[in-house]
Amino acid sequence: MKNIKIFFMNNVNTGDKQYVYSYLARNYDKMNSRKILLNEPEVKDTIMEFSSKHKYVKYDFTNQKNETLTITLFFFSENGYDKITREEIIGNMPKWEK
Repeated sequence: MKNIKIFFMNNVNTGDKQYVYSYLARNYDKMNSRKILLNEPEVKDTIMEFSSKHKYVKYDFTNQKNETLTITLFFFSENGYDKITREEIIGNMPKWEK
């Protein structure tokens, strides 16, 4: 996660995406303390807008204060399943990081 080349940018580099990527990079070691990110991915299928088929991986992380952060990474065959097309983070990111 320390290299954002795995994200499909579509030539768009917005501030919100940069914030998410830097947040994931800063917290990667905390999130992957049990080494589950690559060892135990559970890839699922979903249908997004315009009936396009995507795959996604969803992780739930709990910090020492028992606060949960849910991260879902979406992949699209058009961009390649080795590129993250879209991310969705549910939870209070600044509070979880402290």
